[in-house]
Amino acid sequence: MTFKALCVDMQEENLIYAIKDITIDDLSDGDVIIKVKYSSINYKDMLAFRKHGGVIRKYPMIPGIDLCGEIVESNNPSYNIGQKVLATGFGIGVSHTGGYAQYARLQSSWITPLPNGLSLKDSMIVGTAGFTAALSIQSLQQAGMNKSNQPTIAVTGATGGVGTMAIALLKAKGYDNIIAITSKK
Repeated sequence: MTFKALCVDMQEENLIYAIKDITIDDLSDGDVIIKVKYSSINYKDMLAFRKHGGVIRKYPMIPGIDLCGEIVESNNPSYNIGQKVLATGFGIGVSHTGGYAQYARLQSSWITPLPNGLSLKDSMIVGTAGFTAALSIQSLQQAGMNKSNQPTIAVTGATGGVGTMAIALLKAKGYDNIIAITSKK
């Protein structure tokens, strides 16, 4: 079976990228194959298309540091064919082929079952930045943070992806006194 992937390669001193027909054998190793439905666009993904972007660890590479979709093959009994999942981090799209392909092969320990009430599309609208912000807020809440004992919240890096998503999520949770900190004017 062949499918489409956006591939980046360094040939001599030239960065080359194109949509190519590839096979599962062209993907990095893993014990789960996912039919990719969505992958978001991140700052790291933009850097993957720059000659000295400093993101890609080995060429050729399929960028896309996050992805979501449906499992089509699994060698792990904890994950079933048809199960909806998402993945972010672990070198995906950097040192391990990523989400800018119609299929991805990943380690099952890197994937997360799609949370109830969240669509595949929404999981990538939130993306890596939103997932990181949500996990940070969840950790703070588990440590005792709430609107009563912490009415003022400071968010550093407020103009970046994680900071922007953290502010939006905190606002949605009813935090009204948020201090945005940035080094940008």
